Amino acid sequence: MNYELVTPKKTFTFKETLSGALDLVDIKKVEYSAPPVLTEGSVLVFNYEEINSWTRLIIKPSQRSVKNQLRAQNLQFLVQCAKIYSFASSGIYFKAGTWVEHTIPKNPHYIALIRAMLGEDVARGIFFEYTLGAFSLEKVDASNIRGFISPFPDQIERTAREWFAQQRTIYTRVVGFGFR
Repeated sequence: MNYELVTPKKTFTFKETLSGALDLVDIKKVEYSAPPVLTEGSVLVFNYEEINSWTRLIIKPSQRSVKNQLRAQNLQFLVQCAKIYSFASSGIYFKAGTWVEHTIPKNPHYIALIRAMLGEDVARGIFFEYTLGAFSLEKVDASNIRGFISPFPDQIERTAREWFAQQRTIYTRVVGFGFR
């Protein structure tokens, strides 16, 4: 099976290997002002009205497609990638992190695929925004999005400071407006 995840700014092409695992084959930059009309393969359509975004997942069977155990998991992963990518590219890192934590299988390969799709800066932004809200090293070690950054826990604070110092705009959560 081959899959394409089409977004307003990028198209991601995935291919199942002989073992059934997913590989990210290609990332193309595109610029769609409106969702394209797609006729080839099966198409799942996702519209995110709250952020005025959309994603299309195109499923293309190949000649040698045979049933495999991972196909349902791969499809579920790609559906979640549509949400994660759409919200992360809109700057809503906390929500993207929630979906990574709660919907992506705890498999380093899937985390590596999402990280490749999002790019290093966005992956780190999601990690810091989602994890540092209630930061503890125990939470970081247990977190599914731990694979979004490469430093060990003792390097996280330094890495976070460097990353935040480079950012021009940061979208974050605010709880309350006063303190004692």
